Amino acid sequence: MKRINFIVVLIATAVLSGCVPPGGQRPQVQTAPAKSQAQIERDKIFQQFKYASEQSAKCSNDLIASNDDVKKLSQELIYMSETSPYKLELMASKKKITASQKALFNRVYPEMMKCREANLKNLAGSPFYSVIADLNNRTDGNYLKLLSGEITIGDANQAKAKSIEQLRNDITTVQNNLNSNFQAAHNREAADRQQNTQRMHEYLMQQERIQAQQQLQRSQQNMQLMQPLLNPPAPAPVPMPTTTNCSTYSGGITCKTN
Repeated sequence: MKRINFIVVLIATAVLSGCVPPGGQRPQVQTAPAKSQAQIERDKIFQQFKYASEQSAKCSNDLIASNDDVKKLSQELIYMSETSPYKLELMASKKKITASQKALFNRVYPEMMKCREANLKNLAGSPFYSVIADLNNRTDGNYLKLLSGEITIGDANQAKAKSIEQLRNDITTVQNNLNSNFQAAHNREAADRQQNTQRMHEYLMQQERIQAQQQLQRSQQNMQLMQPLLNPPAPAPVPMPTTTNCSTYSGGITCKTN
């Protein structure tokens, strides 16, 4: 079963949201085989994940483009994407958060939460929901340590990088489990469909035998009804003609019938 991978899309957005035929011949039309119910359900889940990732990316990008505080936060505290030019510098920082940076974080965090909540809402009912929820919990724990001064800015960004790597592994695990479960369901469904097809074939064959037998019975009945017409009874014998001979004599007439 084809594996659908949306890890790159999600990782690109996870950081901020708290989750990170030429002409000529006429083409031949080929009809794709009908999907099983298991395949339909699998595609539905992956499409939901793809949509949630795309919407999370849009929310994050819009926030970065419209909010100067987010831009400043990405330069001084937490890198916002894997391609950020500040990533390596922030991961190597030995500094701890300052009071002004805490105020900056407090202004940005509610906006980040909007993207996070929207992402979780789009993932509701999906097996990927728990993966993103776990990432959010790890991210918040990391933020609390940073804000309390327990860890440095570099430590916080290194922890973020580890969380993103764990996210990749978690998503891969969910995908593999889904593909395995849906493949098993697809196989069961295919076996059931084959069994049902065989049963239907046997039923139709039985119906054909019944119809053939009924047709034979009707033919025999019709033959019986037509029998008098095909073999009418022999006519009664015609009586032979008779001849009467009469002769006269002195005393009268004498007749003899042959």
